[in-house]
Parts: sequence; C-alpha cells; structure tokens
Amino acid sequence: MAAVTLSGNDFRVGDWQVRPKLARIERGAEAVHVTPRSMALLVYLAEAGGRVVSRNELLDALWPRMAITQDALSQCIVELRRAFRDDSRRAAVIETIPKVGVRLMAAVAILELQRGADFPEANVAAGVLRGVGHLLAEQSQPSPPVPLARAEFSRLTDFIGVEEHAAISRDGRLVALVSDRDGPWDVFVGRIDTGEFENVTKGAIAELRNPAVRMLNFSPAGQTC
Repeated sequence: MAAVTLSGNDFRVGDWQVRPKLARIERGAEAVHVTPRSMALLVYLAEAGGRVVSRNELLDALWPRMAITQDALSQCIVELRRAFRDDSRRAAVIETIPKVGVRLMAAVAILELQRGADFPEANVAAGVLRGVGHLLAEQSQPSPPVPLARAEFSRLTDFIGVEEHAAISRDGRLVALVSDRDGPWDVFVGRIDTGEFENVTKGAIAELRNPAVRMLNFSPAGQTC
C-alpha cells in the first residue's frame, strides 16, 4: 500500500468512509464520531501507506512539544478500534506490534466528491444567497470602518483538538481556555508571551463545555474562576 497525501479529503478505509473534517467514520447507516486527536492519528496512519509507525513518531507528530505518556496514544487506538468494530486479537484495520509500532492494515482510497454532493441543499442555499447578495449590494450604503481591519494576529496555540471559552487576564499576560487536547475536556492556562500552557484540571471537573454550567474568567488576582 503506497503512501498517500489526504489534505483533509474524505477517504475510505476498507469498507468504511472516513470524514476527517467532521471527525466521523461511516459505514452504511452507521456513523461514529471520534475525538479530533483520534482522527488525527487515523489520518497519519492512512498517509503512512501501511508503514509501521513507531509510537515515538506518533507522539511527536500528534502531541508536538508536549510531555505526553503513551497512555494518551493507547486511548486513541482503543477509540478507533471501537469505531471500526476491530478486535485487537484478530485485527483487520489497526495492528499494534509490541515494541515496534502501529500500522493501518486496511486499504486506503481517497474519495473524490463533487462540491455539494454530500449536501445538495447547499447548492440551492448558495443560489439564494447569491441573489440576496446582489440585491443588498445594489441597496447598500458605504460601510463604517471595521474596528479590527488593521489589527495584527498571531497564533497562540498549536493544540490538536477544540479550544473554547477563552479568557484573557486583566494584565494581558495570561490566557485560559477549555480544550480536549489531552482527551477529556480540561482547563488550560498559558502565558501569552511564551505560548506555554498547563493543564490545571486534569479531568477533575465535569461539564466544562456547558456554558450554562461554567464560563472562564480571571479574578482580580489573576486566578482563573
């Protein structure tokens, strides 16, 4: 099986369809969602073209510059096997070779989909929006200046996963956010000048994503609450 470059495209693993942008694996009427980290692992293995990838290489690729144990990688493998209905004792999709690494056994094929093929209603909506856009353009007045038009932005995190509920301390030195970088949803606090983050909850607090339950903020003393 030759190495492939997926570039975020949907692809097929055996008789399963994998949709990386939706973090979803499908077969017929079945649809299984996986964590973004597990999907990143699947894409990396698929692009390896059947090559056995060492655990250290996977840790470096999926958790760059992070002190992560191999348990986090094992959890992703277990989640993918569960999604594929794959038995570790008689593996047909993902094979783990003790003290060597991991490889994707099933054949990989890139799916070439026409734009809008998955969502035909999107074509209709796009036509309606274009018509409304032309009408508004004819009636529009000069827009007021955009406050952030000349603002400069820089990337602060390189997490693989989702980041939500960000808050910045009053002195502008610290940022707090909720992320599933390490698997469960946790609160991370980091320095804006260095980009170094620390997981301060480590799975100890439930329902962190629910805005009705908890939102992040900094106290006057600079502590998250």
